[in-house]
Amino acid sequence: MKKISIIVPIYNSETYLRRCLISLINQKYNNLEIILVNDGSTDNSLSICKEYEKKDSRIKLINQLNKGVAHTRNIGLDVATGDYITFVDSDDFIDKNMYSELIENIDSCDIAVCRYVILKNDSRIYTNYKYNNDIIEKEDIIPLFLQGDVLTAHLWNKLYKKELFNNIRFKNYNMLEDLDVMYRILDKCEKVKYLKKDYYYYNYNENSLSQKYSISMVQDFCECINNMHNYFSGKKEYEKYVVYNKVMTNCTLFEIIASSKLSKKEKEMFNKNYIEFKKSLKLINKEMYNKFSKKQKIKNAILNLSRGLFYRLIIIMKGMKSK
Repeated sequence: MKKISIIVPIYNSETYLRRCLISLINQKYNNLEIILVNDGSTDNSLSICKEYEKKDSRIKLINQLNKGVAHTRNIGLDVATGDYITFVDSDDFIDKNMYSELIENIDSCDIAVCRYVILKNDSRIYTNYKYNNDIIEKEDIIPLFLQGDVLTAHLWNKLYKKELFNNIRFKNYNMLEDLDVMYRILDKCEKVKYLKKDYYYYNYNENSLSQKYSISMVQDFCECINNMHNYFSGKKEYEKYVVYNKVMTNCTLFEIIASSKLSKKEKEMFNKNYIEFKKSLKLINKEMYNKFSKKQKIKNAILNLSRGLFYRLIIIMKGMKSK
C-alpha cells in the first residue's frame, strides 16, 4: 500500500487548525504521513499540533523559528518518506475521500488533480474549468497551465509522485513561491489525471488578501513571472501560450501595483514589464485573445491605453467591492 506524505505549513492558524487536522486524520485512505511544520507560531497553534500528535501516530511534528512558507515546505519535502507528496494549507480542509480517489486514479500519471471550492464569508464558490478530458497528455499540460485552465499554480489540490521534486525546492519569495515550483514540476510530467470532483476547501482570508503590497512583494511577483517566461522562451510549441500568459500576468502585476503603496519612482521600476505587456498584446493572435473574459479584455485595453487610468480603475473597482 503506497504511502502519501501530507505537508502542512503552520503559522498562527489556531482558528481553523483543528478543522484542518480532523479532515486529514479522518481520510478514508489511511496510509498517511502527516507532516506538521510549525513555523514559529505565536498563538496556540503549536499546542494544538502537540495535542493531535498524541492522538495519531501518523503525525510528525516539526517545530522551528519563523522562516517563511517556502522554507517550511522544503523541510517537509526533506523529511517526507511517502511515495506521493501533497500539500494542505492549515486554514483549509479536505473531503474524506480526497486521497483515496486521487491515489486510485493516478495510475500511470505523474499528478492527479481535483477541483476545489472557495469558502468566502458564508458562501461557496465552485471552480469551473473549460477542459473536460480525464487525462491530460504531455502536449496539453503546459498550454493549459499557461492559460490557467485546470492546471493552476495551487499546490494543494494535487497528488504528486515524490520523484517530481527531485532537485526542485521552493525559493523564499514573498509571492508566487508556488508558481515558481509548479511550472518546473509540470514540465517534467508525461500525463496528469483530472478528477471533476470538488475535494479541497480553500478558506478565502480577507485579511491576508486585503494587505497593501510592499516593494519586495511586487519585485518577487515580477521576478517569478519573468523567470517563467524565460524558462519557456525558445520552445516554439508553447509560444502562443507564453504570449497569452505574458498579457495576463503582466496585467495582474499592474493590478497589484495599483493596490500597493509604492512611490512613483518605485512604480517606474516595472517599465520593462509594461513594455512587455504592450508588445505581447500586439503579438497575441485572435484565437488566444478570444480566450480572455470580457472583463479581462477591458482591463487589457485600458492598461494598454494608460497606466495611470488603469490604476484609477482598479482602485475604483476595489472600492466598489468593499462596500
